[in-house]
Amino acid sequence: MTQKTAIPKDQRPAAIERLLRDFRIRNPAAWMPWKEVLQAVGGSERDLTKMMRTTKEKILAEEAAIAAIPELPPEIGSEFERFALSMWKQACDAADVNASELRNARRIDRENMDRERGEYDEIIDSLVQERDGLRARLENLQATDLKKSEKLEEKQAELRDANAALEELRSLFSTIAGSAPDAVTPSEQKPSPRKAASSRKTPAKSPAPNDQSAERDNTSPGDPEEPELPMS
Repeated sequence: MTQKTAIPKDQRPAAIERLLRDFRIRNPAAWMPWKEVLQAVGGSERDLTKMMRTTKEKILAEEAAIAAIPELPPEIGSEFERFALSMWKQACDAADVNASELRNARRIDRENMDRERGEYDEIIDSLVQERDGLRARLENLQATDLKKSEKLEEKQAELRDANAALEELRSLFSTIAGSAPDAVTPSEQKPSPRKAASSRKTPAKSPAPNDQSAERDNTSPGDPEEPELPMS
């Protein structure tokens, strides 16, 4: 009977040895059942039996060699204990040194992190202040623009009203001019009494001898001559 498994054939001896040793540590003087080994490793029963026999012989030989080692004499045992204690102390000191160095390194890292955090906090505070200032300036500019827009709308409304009033006056003047009588020509206008009186009161200058004939020629026969008033 062959059990299918994902373990390659060349790796099965190492896998069987590992399983048997682990089981032997947990259960001294006992072996892992071959069915469980077959299920874990796979392969044919004949090959598994051979590999398990070889592995068991190897493990038993190692256990026999360890058991055949004689016990240490008391003086060597005490020396071994002192040596072990010395090695243990050195290991502890080295661990303390390493731990101290590690603590110092962590403390330095913590201090650096605190310093960097403080710098970052200052940068963030300055950025927040700058942002608040820009926001305040923007709000002021928006308020100013709103006021200017309102004033501009008011002026535009006043301009529209003025244009409407001007158009009404123009329309009214056009209506009045269209309904007025025809204008009198200048030739038909009569001189005012004041102008006639002033013309009569103004004494006429005597013409020069050379200009009398010309004056006579220019005077029409139908126009009466105004009498000269005596000089006072």
